[in-house]
Amino acid sequence: MLSSLTQLKTFLLPPAMATRTDFDAMLTMLGTGVTALMESYCNRKFSRVVGDTYSAGARNVCYSLPRYPLEVVSSVSLQTDVVTDITDTIVRTELLPGLVHFISPCGFDTDTIVFTFTGGWWWDTSEDQSGTMPSGAFALPTDIQMAFFLQMKAVCEAQDVFGLRAAGGEDKAKPSTSMMLELIPAVITILNLYRRMFS
Repeated sequence: MLSSLTQLKTFLLPPAMATRTDFDAMLTMLGTGVTALMESYCNRKFSRVVGDTYSAGARNVCYSLPRYPLEVVSSVSLQTDVVTDITDTIVRTELLPGLVHFISPCGFDTDTIVFTFTGGWWWDTSEDQSGTMPSGAFALPTDIQMAFFLQMKAVCEAQDVFGLRAAGGEDKAKPSTSMMLELIPAVITILNLYRRMFS
């Protein structure tokens, strides 16, 4: 998820309910799904991973890595009949958009280029918010986290996850499944700033 459970419950629940744990499993499941939905819309991975790998055809001169901002590209290998380290052929790396440039194609479509890199956003998932951002890492933008909270609020309200409609004497309508499949307009507006427009 794009937050800790404590942060999420503070945003979603009335103060009197925020310490309850009986919703934790459901919120974790929904949070994982919402994060995946947001990543799919943005055509990128959000979370920071050290030593992640990405492979593609070797005919391009510019590659957009799926997990960025980039911190470092540790190695690049060209896989043909043999594996060749071609890290030193990189001519430019753009950290924020996650782009790696070469002066010419490193191989052919039938060859594979493999990147080993560290990239993505870091956020504190500890429940007491005691985590420390690693040196060189990039913090998750606050508007991305707010988009996550807003989408989770929409999903939980549509599904009446907390039973608030029933507790308020309202008829509990059949839960909607569409909220898990569609991002709400406010979230789309935020995510449009972070979409990866090409692979």
